[in-house]
Amino acid sequence: MSTSKVKNVEEKLKRLKLLIISTTKTNSAFAKRIGKDKSLITMLLNGTANLSWQVEESIISTFNVNRLWWEEGEGEMFKEDKYPGTQETATLSIKEEFDKLGRADVTQTDAFKLILRRAMESTLDGMNIEEQEAYVTEVLKLSQDKKKKKEH
Repeated sequence: MSTSKVKNVEEKLKRLKLLIISTTKTNSAFAKRIGKDKSLITMLLNGTANLSWQVEESIISTFNVNRLWWEEGEGEMFKEDKYPGTQETATLSIKEEFDKLGRADVTQTDAFKLILRRAMESTLDGMNIEEQEAYVTEVLKLSQDKKKKKEH
C-alpha cells in the first residue's frame, strides 16, 4: 500500500473515533446503529480489519456524515448543524452506559444528571470558546442561586 493510502486510512480511523465519541459514545452502540458487530469496530480501530466501502457508506448514511469531512477531513462533520439523534437513541445510550457500569440501581437523579450532561455537551458543541465560557458561567450561577434558595 502506498504511503498516501496508509495516511488516508489512518486519518479515516481518527475521524471514525471522533464520530463514535460525537454520536453514540461507545463502540458497541455505534456498531449496533450501523448494523455491525462491535468486534468489527474494535478491529477497525486497532488496524486489524480494513474499512470496507459498504461500512463507510453505512456510517455516512446512518449518521448523516458530510462526505467531504469523511474523505478529506474538511468542513463540518455532519451534513446538518448537529447529529440528528432522537430521544429514543439518547435513552438507549443512557441505559447502555449504566448497564456497562453494572448499575442496576440507577435512580431518576442519576439518569437526569446524565441526560443534562449530554444536553449541555450538545449545546456547547455549536459555540465558540467565549460563548461556552459564558454559558457554563450562567449555568453555574443558576445552580448556586437554586442551592441558596433551598438553604433558606
